[in-house]
Amino acid sequence: MTQLLILITFLFPKLSDYKQASLPYDVATPLFSDYTDKERKISIPPSEKMILTGNG
Repeated sequence: MTQLLILITFLFPKLSDYKQASLPYDVATPLFSDYTDKERKISIPPSEKMILTGNG
């Protein structure tokens, strides 16, 4: 079990590592979710780039 936990720790970074680099976004046509509020964010690792193309 300990080996599995160590493996998971290395494979999946903590979300708190991306907290400062995340950008909030909203969708054009949100789906109904039982009146819940959603906060959507996107984060890109520092060594990566995002290229924006046309609409869609």
